[in-house]
Amino acid sequence: MTLSTFSKDNSSLINDYLIHPFDQLTGDEIIRVASIVREHDTSNNYIFNTITLKEPNKKHMVSFLDWDNSEPRVAIMEDVPDVQAIFTLEEMLAVNNLVTTDEKVRLEGLELGITDMSQVFANPWSVARHNDYPGRGTRIMNALLYTRTSEEDNQYAHTLGFVAIVGKVGNPYYSKFTRATIPRQSHNFLPKFMSEQDYRQDI
Repeated sequence: MTLSTFSKDNSSLINDYLIHPFDQLTGDEIIRVASIVREHDTSNNYIFNTITLKEPNKKHMVSFLDWDNSEPRVAIMEDVPDVQAIFTLEEMLAVNNLVTTDEKVRLEGLELGITDMSQVFANPWSVARHNDYPGRGTRIMNALLYTRTSEEDNQYAHTLGFVAIVGKVGNPYYSKFTRATIPRQSHNFLPKFMSEQDYRQDI
């Protein structure tokens, strides 16, 4: 059974129970909500998976924050030093393009028998930085490399044995390990990849 979430839209609840209408429910409020539901329907022994806040109506919030007659403006702008924002999709696509067209990556791929670079894909991730690392101000992303043999192949089944590290100015450099053999066998389960012999015969 799904029950309506508990809303604290009206002013009496805001005044009586809240510091701010977007605050999560307190422990006492959660207990109170459970009690209200159980008292409302005594025919069921309710066990609650989740009791959560239903955010107030925008109209009520505008009034609560006294924004009814205010002009649009920037309330706060703060510079937070020594941190970086999360990577954007555009950055990740740029890293993929940079890495998969890089000559060093092509040569590394040749060592693994890869002749078609359109089958190589870079999976960009952020790089943790030690506090004492002198280049910690540089925006860095590492690219885990995979290959796939068709458009709908599972690239994670065919991982390459090296990682490209990309800084904000490009010029990838590489972390290279003893090479493992790339798994070449297909393990795709889309119907068009399956043959009769791929299905279990014992059921």
